[in-house]
Amino acid sequence: APAAAPAHAPTPPAAAKHKPLRVFSHVLFAFDKSALDTTAQDRLDREVVVRFGEFSDLRFININGYADRIGSVPYNQKLSQRRADAVKAYLVRQGANSSKIETTGYGKMYVGSTLPVAQCSQKERKALIACLAPNRRAEVEVLGTGR
Repeated sequence: APAAAPAHAPTPPAAAKHKPLRVFSHVLFAFDKSALDTTAQDRLDREVVVRFGEFSDLRFININGYADRIGSVPYNQKLSQRRADAVKAYLVRQGANSSKIETTGYGKMYVGSTLPVAQCSQKERKALIACLAPNRRAEVEVLGTGR
Protein backbone atom coordinates (compact mmCIF):
# COMPACT_ATOMS: atom_id res chain seq x y z
CA ALA A 1 0.00 0.00 0.00
CA PRO A 2 1.30 3.46 -0.78
CA ALA A 3 2.50 5.49 2.19
CA ALA A 4 0.03 8.06 3.44
CA ALA A 5 0.92 11.62 2.60
CA PRO A 6 2.28 13.46 5.59
CA ALA A 7 -0.37 15.46 7.37
CA HIS A 8 0.11 19.20 6.99
CA ALA A 9 -0.43 21.37 9.97
CA PRO A 10 -3.39 23.62 9.40
CA THR A 11 -2.48 27.15 8.45
CA PRO A 12 -3.07 29.39 11.44
CA PRO A 13 -5.76 32.01 10.83
CA ALA A 14 -4.48 35.48 10.11
CA ALA A 15 -4.53 37.74 13.10
CA ALA A 16 -7.93 39.35 13.31
CA LYS A 17 -7.76 43.01 12.42
CA HIS A 18 -9.50 45.41 14.69
CA LYS A 19 -12.41 47.00 12.88
CA PRO A 20 -13.90 50.41 13.43
CA LEU A 21 -16.80 50.29 15.84
CA ARG A 22 -19.54 52.92 16.06
CA VAL A 23 -22.37 52.97 18.57
CA PHE A 24 -25.20 55.43 18.14
CA SER A 25 -28.11 56.17 20.44
CA HIS A 26 -30.39 58.99 21.49
CA VAL A 27 -32.48 59.90 24.51
CA LEU A 28 -35.47 62.18 24.88
CA PHE A 29 -36.14 64.86 27.47
CA ALA A 30 -39.31 66.23 29.01
CA PHE A 31 -40.41 69.71 27.93
CA ASP A 32 -38.12 72.41 29.35
CA LYS A 33 -36.05 69.79 31.26
CA SER A 34 -32.46 68.62 31.08
CA ALA A 35 -32.53 65.82 33.65
CA LEU A 36 -32.34 62.23 32.45
CA ASP A 37 -35.35 60.23 33.51
CA THR A 38 -35.13 56.50 34.23
CA THR A 39 -36.25 55.64 30.69
CA ALA A 40 -33.36 57.65 29.25
CA GLN A 41 -30.88 56.13 31.73
CA ASP A 42 -32.08 52.62 30.88
CA ARG A 43 -31.69 53.31 27.16
CA LEU A 44 -28.14 54.62 27.63
CA ASP A 45 -27.30 51.57 29.74
CA ARG A 46 -28.70 49.16 27.11
CA GLU A 47 -27.42 50.87 23.97
CA VAL A 48 -24.18 52.57 25.05
CA VAL A 49 -22.77 51.61 28.46
CA VAL A 50 -22.97 47.83 27.98
CA ARG A 51 -21.05 48.22 24.72
CA PHE A 52 -18.02 50.01 26.22
CA GLY A 53 -16.35 46.61 26.65
CA GLU A 54 -16.52 45.99 22.89
CA PHE A 55 -13.94 48.71 22.27
CA SER A 56 -10.21 48.00 22.28
CA ASP A 57 -9.68 51.72 21.69
CA LEU A 58 -12.48 54.15 22.38
CA ARG A 59 -11.53 57.31 20.47
CA PHE A 60 -14.35 59.64 21.41
CA ILE A 61 -17.92 60.05 22.52
CA ASN A 62 -19.78 62.89 20.85
CA ILE A 63 -23.00 64.11 22.46
CA ASN A 64 -25.25 66.63 20.71
CA GLY A 65 -28.12 68.23 22.60
CA TYR A 66 -31.21 69.71 20.96
CA ALA A 67 -34.30 71.67 21.95
CA ASP A 68 -37.63 72.12 20.24
CA ARG A 69 -38.61 75.43 18.64
CA ILE A 70 -40.58 76.72 21.62
CA GLY A 71 -38.62 79.36 23.53
CA SER A 72 -35.97 81.93 22.70
CA VAL A 73 -32.80 81.11 20.81
CA PRO A 74 -30.49 81.94 23.78
CA TYR A 75 -32.64 79.93 26.22
CA ASN A 76 -32.82 76.89 23.95
CA GLN A 77 -29.08 77.06 23.29
CA LYS A 78 -28.40 76.78 27.01
CA LEU A 79 -31.07 74.10 27.47
CA SER A 80 -29.66 71.95 24.67
CA GLN A 81 -26.15 72.26 26.16
CA ARG A 82 -27.48 71.24 29.59
CA ARG A 83 -29.07 68.18 27.96
CA ALA A 84 -25.79 67.16 26.32
CA ASP A 85 -23.94 67.78 29.60
CA ALA A 86 -26.47 65.66 31.53
CA VAL A 87 -25.80 62.71 29.22
CA LYS A 88 -22.04 63.22 29.61
CA ALA A 89 -22.31 63.30 33.40
CA TYR A 90 -24.34 60.09 33.36
CA LEU A 91 -21.88 58.27 31.07
CA VAL A 92 -18.94 59.40 33.23
CA ARG A 93 -20.72 58.01 36.31
CA GLN A 94 -21.02 54.73 34.37
CA GLY A 95 -17.27 54.61 33.72
CA ALA A 96 -16.68 56.63 30.55
CA ASN A 97 -13.49 58.71 30.38
CA SER A 98 -14.62 62.35 30.53
CA SER A 99 -11.61 63.50 28.50
CA LYS A 100 -12.93 61.50 25.52
CA ILE A 101 -16.38 63.14 25.61
CA GLU A 102 -17.30 66.24 23.65
CA THR A 103 -20.67 67.92 24.08
CA THR A 104 -22.41 70.42 21.84
CA GLY A 105 -25.72 72.15 22.32
CA TYR A 106 -27.48 73.05 19.11
CA GLY A 107 -30.53 74.73 20.61
CA LYS A 108 -33.34 74.99 18.13
CA MET A 109 -31.00 75.99 15.32
CA TYR A 110 -30.55 72.81 13.33
CA VAL A 111 -27.24 72.86 11.50
CA GLY A 112 -25.85 70.90 8.59
CA SER A 113 -27.81 67.77 7.87
CA THR A 114 -29.41 67.71 11.32
CA LEU A 115 -33.06 68.58 11.05
CA PRO A 116 -35.90 68.53 13.50
CA VAL A 117 -37.16 64.99 13.91
CA ALA A 118 -40.75 66.24 14.06
CA GLN A 119 -42.30 69.06 12.03
CA CYS A 120 -45.44 70.22 13.77
CA SER A 121 -48.16 72.74 12.96
CA GLN A 122 -50.49 72.35 15.96
CA LYS A 123 -51.88 75.65 17.21
CA GLU A 124 -52.83 74.53 20.71
CA ARG A 125 -49.76 74.71 22.98
CA LYS A 126 -50.23 71.36 24.74
CA ALA A 127 -50.66 69.54 21.42
CA LEU A 128 -47.65 71.36 19.95
CA ILE A 129 -45.47 70.42 22.95
CA ALA A 130 -46.53 66.77 22.59
CA CYS A 131 -45.85 66.75 18.85
CA LEU A 132 -42.39 68.30 19.25
CA ALA A 133 -41.26 65.72 21.85
CA PRO A 134 -38.87 63.89 19.45
CA ASN A 135 -36.93 67.14 18.96
CA ARG A 136 -36.08 67.39 22.67
CA ARG A 137 -33.20 64.97 22.58
CA ALA A 138 -29.52 64.25 22.92
CA GLU A 139 -27.75 62.09 20.37
CA VAL A 140 -24.79 59.98 21.42
CA GLU A 141 -22.11 58.65 19.07
CA VAL A 142 -19.27 56.46 20.32
CA LEU A 143 -16.44 55.79 17.90
CA GLY A 144 -13.38 53.62 18.26
CA THR A 145 -11.89 50.27 17.38
CA GLY A 146 -13.59 47.01 18.21
CA ARG A 147 -11.85 44.18 20.03
